[in-house]
Order: sequence, then C-alpha cells, then structure tokens
Amino acid sequence: MLGNTWNITFRNLIKHKTFVFINVFGLAVAIASSVIILLYAKNELTYDAFHENSERINLVIKERNTAQGIRELDDTWTPLLGVMQAQFPTIVSGVRVFERTQWVESNNQKYQEEVTFADPSLFEIFSFPLAEGDSKTALDGVNSMVLSRETAEKYFGSENPIGKRITVNFNQDFLVTGVLEDIPQNSSIRPTVIVSFESAIAPDDEQANSNWGSSFLNTYLLLDKTAEATGLEAQFPTMVQTLFGEDGPNGSNNMKFRLWPLESLHDRAEGSEATSYALLVIAFSIILIACVNFMNLATARSMERAREVGVRKTLGALRWQLVRQFLSESMLISTIALGLGIVIADILLPVFNSLYGLDLSLSFIDDFAIFSLLLLVGLVAGFLSGGYPAFFLSGFKTVESLKGRLQSSRHGVRLRNGLSVVQFSFAITLIIAVVVIWQQVQHMKNSELNFDAEQVLVLRASLGDFEDAQIGASRIETFKNNVLQLPGVVSVASSMSVPGSYEQNNTFATPENWQTDEPLRMLISVNDDNYFETFGMNFIEGRNFSRDFSTENDAIILNETAMRDMGWDSAVGKKVNNRWTVVGVVEDFHYQSLENEIAAIIHLYRPEDSGAQSFISIKLDSADTPSLLTALEEHWRNLDPTRPFDYYFVEDSFNDLYQDMDNISAIIGYFSLLSIIIANLGLLGLSSYSVIQRTKEIGIRKVLGASVADILVLLSKQFAKPVLIANLIAWPLAYVGISQWLQSFPYRIDVSWIIFLLAGLFVFALAVVTISAQSAKVANSNPVKSLRYE
Repeated sequence: MLGNTWNITFRNLIKHKTFVFINVFGLAVAIASSVIILLYAKNELTYDAFHENSERINLVIKERNTAQGIRELDDTWTPLLGVMQAQFPTIVSGVRVFERTQWVESNNQKYQEEVTFADPSLFEIFSFPLAEGDSKTALDGVNSMVLSRETAEKYFGSENPIGKRITVNFNQDFLVTGVLEDIPQNSSIRPTVIVSFESAIAPDDEQANSNWGSSFLNTYLLLDKTAEATGLEAQFPTMVQTLFGEDGPNGSNNMKFRLWPLESLHDRAEGSEATSYALLVIAFSIILIACVNFMNLATARSMERAREVGVRKTLGALRWQLVRQFLSESMLISTIALGLGIVIADILLPVFNSLYGLDLSLSFIDDFAIFSLLLLVGLVAGFLSGGYPAFFLSGFKTVESLKGRLQSSRHGVRLRNGLSVVQFSFAITLIIAVVVIWQQVQHMKNSELNFDAEQVLVLRASLGDFEDAQIGASRIETFKNNVLQLPGVVSVASSMSVPGSYEQNNTFATPENWQTDEPLRMLISVNDDNYFETFGMNFIEGRNFSRDFSTENDAIILNETAMRDMGWDSAVGKKVNNRWTVVGVVEDFHYQSLENEIAAIIHLYRPEDSGAQSFISIKLDSADTPSLLTALEEHWRNLDPTRPFDYYFVEDSFNDLYQDMDNISAIIGYFSLLSIIIANLGLLGLSSYSVIQRTKEIGIRKVLGASVADILVLLSKQFAKPVLIANLIAWPLAYVGISQWLQSFPYRIDVSWIIFLLAGLFVFALAVVTISAQSAKVANSNPVKSLRYE
C-alpha cells in the first residue's frame, strides 16, 4: 500500500510540472536566502562569543557628566587596573590594552603595523590560542612579541618565526615568542602584532605607573562566575571618591565607571543587533511568502482532484489513506525544496562573502540549530500545505466527489486571499524600507560637508616614519616645497587629522568666565597654517593661523559648535584654559560620516617639524591627474624610498565611511526583490489555476459579446483586491519601522508619502502584469475551445 502511495505521488508530481516547479523553486530560493541571512545574523549576534569566558569579560567605561551632556569614553589610566583588583575580589583578572601605529622591520622588509601593547594576562582572559609558542609565557619579558599567522607569513614566509628578531620603531628589538591561530572573523579584537605592556611602560617606572593625568588605554576585567557587573558597578563610586574626590572632572559627582559586556561592544559600535534582527524579519518574510505560495497552490489545485478522491473512495480507500496520499506529496515537495535550497546556499555563500568581505561557511555541526530550524520549516510547510486538502477533500461524500470538480468554498477562497494579503504586505513593507535606506545613505553621501573634498589627495607622513627626526623634518619640508612647484598643485598642508580620519584625541576646556564646575570636553586637532585653505574651510570670524606670529603656539581656532558650547556669540580674543587665545572660528564641517553629530573641535597650530602631524594633504587642480600622480610619486621616492606611494582622495574616503550601510541596503534590497519575485510566482500559479477554473465562463462571456479587455479586468479584480488591502496594512507598518530607524541619525531625510504610494503602485502593477500575462492566453483563445473545456 505504501508503494502504491509513492507511485501515485511521483505520477502526480510529474503530471503537474508547473505546479511542482513553482513550489520547489520558490521554496528552495527562499530557504537558500534564509540560510545566508541566518548565517549573517548569527555571525553578527555572536560577536566575541567564541571566547571561553566571553560572558564574564567586561570593558571599563568612563561615564562623564559634562556641560555638553553625558559622554561615555573607553580610555582609562595605567594604574586603574591595579587599584580595581586590589579593592574588588570578584575581579579574577584584568588586562590593559592599547594600540599604536608603528614601523615594524625584519628581513629587509618594513611595514606600518597596528602594534598592540598588552599585559601577559591577555591570553588568560581572551581565547586566542597559539599555533606556535606557549600562551602562558608568550608575553613574559620586555622583548616578547606574538604575531598573527598572516603577519608571520608576511615577514618570514614558510619559516618558523619563533625566536626570530623584529625591530619596532627603528630602535626596539623583539623576539617572536608565539604565533596566533586564525582569529574568527566576528571578533572585536583582532591583533596582528602583540608586544608586552612592559615594553611601553616598565614595571619600575613609578611615575608612569601612577600617572592619573593621561588616559589612553582600554581596561578589560574578567569577573568571578558568581559576580554580576551591576553589583560591581555599585561599588565603584566609593573608589572614585577616594581617588579623585567629589568635585573636578574626575570626581564622583562628575564621573562614574561602567562595565560594558564584551559581547555587546560590536553592537554598540555598529548597531549590528538592530540590523541583524531586521534581516531575520526579512528571512522570516521570505520563508512565509514561499510557504504561503506553497499552501495557496496546494489548496487551490486540490479542488481539481475531487474526482480522484471519489474514485479512490469507491475502490475502498479509507480516509486516513487519502490523508497520507496528500501529505506524502506535499512532504516530498518540501523535502526536495529543502535539499535544493541548502545546495543553492552553499554555492552562493562564496559569492556573498566576496561581495561583503565576510567569511561565512555552512557546517552541519556548527550550524546544527539552523539546519534544525530549516527542517522544521520544511516539515511545517509540507504538513500545512498538504493538510488542508488532505482533511478537507477526504471528508467529502463519495457521490459529490464523483460528480466532478468541486467548487472552492468561500472559506478556501478567503484563506487564499488572506494569505496573499500577508505575503504582499511583507513585500510592500520591504520595498518601502529599501527605498528609505537608500535615500538616507544618498542623503548622507551628498549632503554639504562645508569643506572642499574634491581633488584633495592625502599621504601618511610624520617624523615618526624616520629613524632620525631631523632628517625626517628636512625631507618632509623639501617634499612639500617641491610638490608646491608642480603645475596643478594648489596648496599643501600638514595635520594630525584630516576629514574622514580624525583622531579621537580629547581635552578638557574651560573658557574664560566659565560659571560651572564641570569643564567642557572637546576634540583637539593639530595642523599647520595651510590646513584650512587646503580644505576650503570658511572662517566666520577672525583669521587663519600664521607662522609670522611668535606666539602662534598658544593660538587656537574653534569650530562653531565649540564656540556655542562655550556660550559665546563671538570668540576671537577670548581665552581658554587661561592659556590659549582664540584667533578664529571656522564654519562647522563634517569631519566624520553624517551618522554622527558634529562635535566641538579645538585646532592648535604647530609647524611641520613639531612631530605632531601625521598627514600631508595636497589640493590638486589639474585635468591631467595621472601625470600629476606620476610626478608626486617621484618626489615621494626622494622623501622615503623604503615604502610605496600609498595615497587616497578625501572624497573617496568619505564614500568608504558608508560602505557598511551600502552593503546592508544592498543585502536588504536583494532579498526584498527576491521576496517580490517569489510572491509573484505564487500569484502566477494562482492566476493560472483561476483561469483554468473559469475557462468555460470565459467562453460564454465572449460568446455574449465580452471583449478581451473586459475579460482581463474581470480576472484581475479577483487578485487586485488582496494587493490593495496589503498596501493599507503595509503602509502604517513601514512608517512606524522606518521612523524608528531614522531616529538614530542626527541628519536624516523627511519621509515622503510618495514613497509609500509608488511602492504600492509598483507591486500592484507587477501583480496586474503577472495576472494579465496568464489571463490574456485564455481571453484571446477561440470561445468554442473554451466551451468544450471539460
């Protein structure tokens, strides 16, 4: 009997190829898309969870009350960890970490690397296993160094690097004591070169180890298994009062210590949790739309099989056997779709990884939960799509079934229309979301930056790039002078930061006649007298820096936000910190992406030989940029022949700031489009079924004089109504969702009602085209053939 069931199942599937294709293809593509989305969301939501003690690791944060509001900062002091460990026994261990860009040399190779300085407890707290060396002793000693596998191969190729010598910053030699295993892609901390903290601050350097004046490092704590971060935070105020008193910028009235869980850091920096959940909603929507198609087509087509049910009942088939037959067919289709979807996902993953710089992979062992979820989806979809016709048709009386094809009940029609409304509501909502995200990104990209970013070329160059600082200063000055002589070069500037890459260096600022105890906290940047001219920044008051004044090292230039925060309408001539004199105020400019508000900035003047500058910015005005770049490269070789001519344009760097948002909007866009395609596949199947059901009716109407247009309107009405209802449901849902999302942007678009209308019209037009394409065949056919149907 079971064999007969499967024979009939395969026979029916082969007979109805279009039905099977739409169901299998739609569900398989939906499953493949959902697999990729689930893997992406899992990658984002499990950031740093690979560390064995991830739930017990916390980053110490300073929460400051300033005149500008509460600021959360992660820079802490060298002695803080020791004080905390001495006072709070629930702190099992801790590590101090900071990074510096340094020149690293070995085997006649020199590269700039982000060197991580860390206590030996780094490997006790974080799960960074070593491929070579012993993690317990790898950072013992002042000259210890651990490399990532990639960095080790860059300097030593296939040789074993253990015991090899590497020079940092021209004068400090280290021995390689370990090589890291490959670090998972979803790690907030990805060191490439790690050296002992002692190499920066020696244990016997009492002044440096008791320095509460400079905060520059991160402090991570590993708490006892039974300890709670909130309980420990409650004990911090007493420590703060003991260290700094009640008043002042660090006093207990103005500063608190907070603990941020390690696993929350990525979300706080990137907002990844909201994005991941949004993508999970999309994955759910795609699966739901595909399952709705599956169920709609199964229930619609089941009415064609009424006579088959009657014949089988006449031959003695029991109801449970009919139920098994229908369920077998739907389960087989869902199983095929499930397998095909996983195969498609595995094929597309490398392409997805390449496009978005990820390293996602599909593994049955590692992703068992995902596979289990998909299996459940397949089983539920198969059961629901087969269950309705199984229990519904098998309950008809034999005589009624034998009379022919039964008419769909109102309940069945309402069910199919209701499911169509659901799937098109999701599709319309996704379209609106994609358009709004795209508009917001374009708004940020194309907004006025209040400086001239076009044709400004930037090179990294500082005195720290040279073993001899005097030689470096001379070469940099010569390079700048030679470059200025080139046709097409407008100006050249040196600075510590450039728009798009501002160093987060902060200082306390107390303006003259300041009435409150809390000082202001502001960004501080250092540049020469050509900086504002090179970037075309506008002065609203005062003057530019000038090297003609001997007192210019005590001169500062504010941006508008800094002047407002200081409570001034005019700032020139006023004092800050009883030391600096304001000589000018520049119009607020966007020094970072428009995802962030413009902060208060204090600009200090320093000449290029001060060692404070890290960038050389060159304003170009040339139609022949390639030739000019060749000339610049020649002068660069004279400046520093040991490294390549690496440059970038500020305009491009600003576009790169939005790369993540571009990627997210593209991902959402692709999968939204996919959901619409799948929804229309279902609509195609339903309209095809409806046309077949009404073939004789269409023939009669044509005989009575109905035109092709009349027939098309008649058939379109049935499916147009659910799409219109879907718009009424989708619009408020989309508005609430995107309004909440836009709140996170200080510079955001105003959402126009036209977007909602166009999205609805687009889906409606697409549905009408899909229906009309199917209906036109019957509407244009000979009515005689239609009347002979059945």
